[in-house]
Amino acid sequence: MALALSLIGAASAATAAPPTVRNLDIRGLQIGATTTIAFDGIDFPPNARVMMAVPIAAQTVRPNATATRVEIDVTLDGGISPGFYNLYLAGEGGVSEKTVVALDRLPQRRFGPTVEALPVALHGTLSGSPTLRTTFAAKAGQRLICEVESQRLAGKLRPVLHLYDAQERHIAWSLPSPVLHGDTRLVVTVPADGQYTLTLNDLQFAAQAPGHFRLKIGDWQYADAAFPAAVQRGTTASLRLIGSLPADKVVALAATSESLWSPAPWPAGVSASGPSPAVSFSDVPEVLEQPVGEALQEFPAIPAAIHGRLSAAGEEDRYRIKAPADTKLRCEVFAARLSAPIDTIVEIRRPDGALLAANDDTPGTTDSLVDFTVPKDVDSLIVAVRDAQGRGGEAAIYRVLIAPADAPPADFQLSVESDAYNVVQNARQVVRLRVDRKGYEGPIGLRFGQLPWGVTIDAAEIPAGMNGKLVTLTASADAPQCRLTTVRGRALAGPQRAMCRTALAGASAIRRDQPWLAAELPVSLAARGGVGFDADWQPAADAKLVLGGKFAAPTRCLRPAGFDGPVRLTLLTSQNPPQVNGVDDANRTLRPEPNAPVEIPPDAQAVNFNMAVPADLPPGMVEIAFRAELLSRDRQRVLMTVCTPVRRVATFNPLRVQYSGAKVSVKLDRQSGAVVKLAGKIERLEGLASNITVTVAGLPPGVAVPRLVVPAAQTDFELDLKFPAAMPAGVMNGLQLIASGKMAANSPIEVRSEPVTVVIELLPPDVVEKR
Repeated sequence: MALALSLIGAASAATAAPPTVRNLDIRGLQIGATTTIAFDGIDFPPNARVMMAVPIAAQTVRPNATATRVEIDVTLDGGISPGFYNLYLAGEGGVSEKTVVALDRLPQRRFGPTVEALPVALHGTLSGSPTLRTTFAAKAGQRLICEVESQRLAGKLRPVLHLYDAQERHIAWSLPSPVLHGDTRLVVTVPADGQYTLTLNDLQFAAQAPGHFRLKIGDWQYADAAFPAAVQRGTTASLRLIGSLPADKVVALAATSESLWSPAPWPAGVSASGPSPAVSFSDVPEVLEQPVGEALQEFPAIPAAIHGRLSAAGEEDRYRIKAPADTKLRCEVFAARLSAPIDTIVEIRRPDGALLAANDDTPGTTDSLVDFTVPKDVDSLIVAVRDAQGRGGEAAIYRVLIAPADAPPADFQLSVESDAYNVVQNARQVVRLRVDRKGYEGPIGLRFGQLPWGVTIDAAEIPAGMNGKLVTLTASADAPQCRLTTVRGRALAGPQRAMCRTALAGASAIRRDQPWLAAELPVSLAARGGVGFDADWQPAADAKLVLGGKFAAPTRCLRPAGFDGPVRLTLLTSQNPPQVNGVDDANRTLRPEPNAPVEIPPDAQAVNFNMAVPADLPPGMVEIAFRAELLSRDRQRVLMTVCTPVRRVATFNPLRVQYSGAKVSVKLDRQSGAVVKLAGKIERLEGLASNITVTVAGLPPGVAVPRLVVPAAQTDFELDLKFPAAMPAGVMNGLQLIASGKMAANSPIEVRSEPVTVVIELLPPDVVEKR
């Protein structure tokens, strides 16, 4: 089949590649001052510039910059709020992926054996088993904080700190803390004037890459959590920051945003360092624990949440809830997920104190969750919260959320595949959006924030039921530029019409701890290099994705003159495959076959991109595109990148069950029950030639599930469905006749036919007259 392939415009997508940052020697910037950062990587342009979502007063590229190393003096505005921010390196070729850096008022220095003055933030890298040492002077009575930021900056170091005096006497030490998401902090009062040595090593003396760290030494204010940790949308809450700030330092936060979260603001006049705690925005009442009185504090009308604190060791907090009998409720406690140093236990008790339900930990967290049903004989229940080890204190905060267990609110989440998108002049870029639907199956309207002038999108909606979407960005020939944007999705149907969700990208730790950083997405309009490179693919008119089968996508490229490297192809689809342990399940993913890199060889212009089609791919249309990367001859560099147009291909189920669908009536026998014979035909299509198993789903308890194997050479079947004599008479709806089989003997998953409805009526047995 011939492919219609032409250059987009006069010349397409040949361009200097966007910068790729492999390392920064400094992962922090001093607010109101100048910091020099050295970038290592590839494809750095001569006019490289730092891009952030904060005011940069000035920046200058230092002399002797190369395509693999550049040093930039960056001066920040003095009014920036401390915290973690995304940093990008941009140029005419595009923008790099994000690097998370810290902004505060500490001087930023490279790690060395001595520190000239405190406070300071030291930056370095630790790999393997070494122990790093640095020495500094301190005064008696001085409060000294030593803190490592690595895990929170997307590193893998498990930091351990030891502090020694001038005589090498051990003063203090600290281990990785879950409160700091695997980082560590040591706080001491200096016992005497003199020189002190601080050592840093990995917990297991086997630091993995990347092992970058930021070691802060001195005194500052920090906050590990906010109380309350959630605010009802449309209201304003007074927040206390849990950490080293005075108790009277309160900040106001209005939950007016469409977002689900916000960084807690710092109080005015504090010298803060570290990430801002996350505050969630919810759609339920969020109330505070009240002082203990004679009567237990009552929950508001469910759903609702109460924010409390286990103020003292051994404390147990109790609340009263009221709900109609037989109501199924879920009680969920948030504590460890709020950076509180406690392991909660939650108990649901009857009014007399008798235990109804309890839970300690749930998968993936030490927080508690329990489902329960309100008994008929009580008018209220007691919710009790305590720490498993009896701990308490100022930081022992928690949030108890009670909501219906059998009808959770419909919701959805959006995610994007990449941290940055570069759209070349007169070319295409494809944004792969994933949708995780949690009860909401309606259409989702898409809205991109600010885009570079001349960049447009081709889709404004994700259709109902679809779990993914390929959105094409197209750029005009305007001047190169870059913008920081967000992608938002809004429910367009049902009572959830006001629901808005922001697409997230990036590492899971960043998405969990600083979700607003994961929501920030750079889009660049990149310059073209004046030569043409393009790629396309075109399915046949009758093309289909046969479940459990193979699919060949004819893909073609057009190289610019003088470029003869291979072209690497990457598959992009709208499928959102199921995951196992947080990773896409390869057996259930539309993927290359074999599962290896696919290239168009240097001496060819086209190739069939062969795919394995999962046997359980949902019915409907699948959007498919390819990212084509023109490589250097040695395959070490990406010279140019384009995306093909997005094409749609329908799925096809090769297995069908033919059944009349008529209601079957049979009379029960008092001794033997009844046997229903379900007769039909198996239809095998598109090369399916295996044995097929036929069964019935939806049977009531007490009825054996039948299974009949229909040999490969046979199409007719008759399935016996046996009902015991004790089965009550009546009509059974909701039964489904299902067939399953494998396209190939080594297929990991069976193809399942579309279910066919079966209706069975069991007639009562004849009445036996007494004599």
